[in-house]
Amino acid sequence: MSEARDKLIAALKEIVLPTLRNMGFRGSFPHFRRERDEQLDLLTFQFSRWGGSFVVEIAYCPASIDIGNFATDMRGWPDQPAQAGFYDLPASYHNRAGGLSFADGHSEIKRWLDDHTMPPLVKDGLIPDVIPSPNNKDIIWLQEWCTRKINP
Repeated sequence: MSEARDKLIAALKEIVLPTLRNMGFRGSFPHFRRERDEQLDLLTFQFSRWGGSFVVEIAYCPASIDIGNFATDMRGWPDQPAQAGFYDLPASYHNRAGGLSFADGHSEIKRWLDDHTMPPLVKDGLIPDVIPSPNNKDIIWLQEWCTRKINP
């Protein structure tokens, strides 16, 4: 690390870290979390490789998050959309949208169209692992962009 980055980190630890602790965040620099009744708040500091700047990534997860993975149910692809369903629900916290990272290295923000993709959260509720959602345009989009057999 550079001397400038070391000084920046030291200043953040001295000035920001006590405030985070007072707000209920736990963890060690640069990764912090705060557990609340209905959500988990995540905060990460990321530094520019060229020095002198950083960003703070802030996210939250509903309390009902499962093991942290996401999979697309391929039932119904390509020509039977009435069989479509979810294994997991995608994130939708950002104005009905969520970020996806793909195996080819690209990522994109997808705005969800179907209300069934974003059911209301239920405190202490469990979301089933298999969720039927016939003719859901979002599932059809996910199926088109996910890994699958070349000749179904």
